[in-house]
Amino acid sequence: LQDAQGRPLSADDYLEKSLHAPAQAGEQGQAAREARRGLLHFFKHRSCATLPPPTKTGEFRTAVERLRQEVLSTCLANPKAVAGQPLSCFSMVQLLRQLTTAANDGRILNIKAA
Repeated sequence: LQDAQGRPLSADDYLEKSLHAPAQAGEQGQAAREARRGLLHFFKHRSCATLPPPTKTGEFRTAVERLRQEVLSTCLANPKAVAGQPLSCFSMVQLLRQLTTAANDGRILNIKAA
């Protein structure tokens, strides 16, 4: 990853720059602002992982497995709760899938609705 000037950029720095990017006009810009606001509000501790293209099968599988292990370790080390109800690792993954779908669809992120 590189910034606009071609300097190396870590995945976490890329995420933070994206979450704090200037607002764009229009309906999609509003949806993007709301999604960024939701991510900033609900996820105080964030990290970003980059994956190589799936065409690089061996590298892709290794990176996905590393990401899977990181998510599992984080889930086990830092149990989460929603509305006072503890989440299992399976529930946490389901919640993340629903939030990812909402973000990709341009919908406002809502933990309670997920």
